[in-house]
Amino acid sequence: MIGMLVTEETPQIAQILQKAVQEIKRINPHARVEFVDYNDYYINKENEQNLKELIAKHRRGELKYCTLDDVIAETDTIIEGKI
Repeated sequence: MIGMLVTEETPQIAQILQKAVQEIKRINPHARVEFVDYNDYYINKENEQNLKELIAKHRRGELKYCTLDDVIAETDTIIEGKI
């Protein structure tokens, strides 16, 4: 399961999140909880252009869904020089 919470950090929110993480770990010791500070996230110009192109292709219906296995198989084909 993937969950997401976007909020400004306050001492109260930090305390609530800490307790939530502890409870999650108690229920499932193998659970992984990650925090990302989106204020520090930066998209460089090259990535920005790639993302814009992907969004445009998605809107035009030019993208197809593929599984990780599809990506691995395609990558292996390219590496082996079959394409």
